[in-house]
Amino acid sequence: SGAAPSAQSSKNVVYSIRNVTFGILFSIFATFVGVLDTACTATCAGSEFIRKYAAKIRNVRNMNTTDPPPEVRYDKSSMSFTTGNGQVTAHSFAIIPFRYGNSWCTVGVHVLAGKLPLLFSLGTMEQMGIQLDFENGLLKLAGSWFKMRKQDGLLCIPLLENFLESP
Repeated sequence: SGAAPSAQSSKNVVYSIRNVTFGILFSIFATFVGVLDTACTATCAGSEFIRKYAAKIRNVRNMNTTDPPPEVRYDKSSMSFTTGNGQVTAHSFAIIPFRYGNSWCTVGVHVLAGKLPLLFSLGTMEQMGIQLDFENGLLKLAGSWFKMRKQDGLLCIPLLENFLESP
């Protein structure tokens, strides 16, 4: 009827978009991938992701006797992050294992409340030696080039696979 939307309906739209975004992001992490997020100040993930990932690591440790991953370890963190929802503070720090080429490595993750997926910060990507070749759709990891893995428009690294797809 041509009426301008109320402030309440605008809030509902923003909330709905955020829920859809988090829903899409979280659903793709059933396969456990880390998102390459150059805008993230430090590597972080939501407590729900960490809880599910730690459970998966325990299962992998129980099944894999020849090459088990390290255990997930926890420490304290009080690092603050600015998100679309405002300022949030990490409540813990997890050191999680993941496959880096054909070996297990660990990465430190600031744990935030909620369903946030694992976001690799630019600093972590630099430490891992990740290079991106957008023109050819390639990602360099562990000294080798692989096809970029894209899920819902996000560049991701699988965390529990033994290998990435070579170009």
